[in-house]
Amino acid sequence: MPEQTIAAEPPTNERSSRDEAVGESLKTAVDSSASVVRTSCIALAVLAGLTVVGAVVFRTNPFATLRLAGGDALLGLAAALPMVFVIYVSQDLNALLIRTLGPALSSIGWAARIALALAFAVFEELLFRGVVQSVMVDWLGAGSMAIATTAALFAAGYAVTRGFFVAAFFAGCYLSALAFSGTETNLLRPIVAHATFNVLLVWLLTTQWRQYVAAEASAAEAPA
Repeated sequence: MPEQTIAAEPPTNERSSRDEAVGESLKTAVDSSASVVRTSCIALAVLAGLTVVGAVVFRTNPFATLRLAGGDALLGLAAALPMVFVIYVSQDLNALLIRTLGPALSSIGWAARIALALAFAVFEELLFRGVVQSVMVDWLGAGSMAIATTAALFAAGYAVTRGFFVAAFFAGCYLSALAFSGTETNLLRPIVAHATFNVLLVWLLTTQWRQYVAAEASAAEAPA
């Protein structure tokens, strides 16, 4: 009868150390995910609060120009594509976004990523295009000054770096102009465009971050 080879179990201390390392890794991942979600929820609450305060103080309705229309929704979907293309081909901005947002996005699941992408789009548009832009139009008229001022205030929230500010300013101008396009102002267009852009950007940055991490790991394992 042939002898059966029984694999030796690792020593208890080694197995215990390995289990502790796995446990620490899982705890770190959970803590990172919880931190991202918590910070995002705080930011969303701030956006909602500012929208309510702005609406009350300036006596404006952020939903006044929001109309559900299929044609405007399709226009918003199409309008998101140029923004994503600009991010993709702009190497410096793309790399900055990957380094800044990649780790945070990779620490949470896809459901949370999509939910946050959509929520930020809606709340930001209600505040900046729904409240701020309406006030600027009342003060400055429905023209380039209202669009530029709204975009500058929108970009101020992204002034982490000069590159972020400039990109956000032009994106704000684009979204504000999109709201004014057509025969009548409709907040649905920038909301759909912003939401579509956010979702596509989340997918792009998550994919690129994972590729970057994989490449770094391969480089570290390669012989010198």
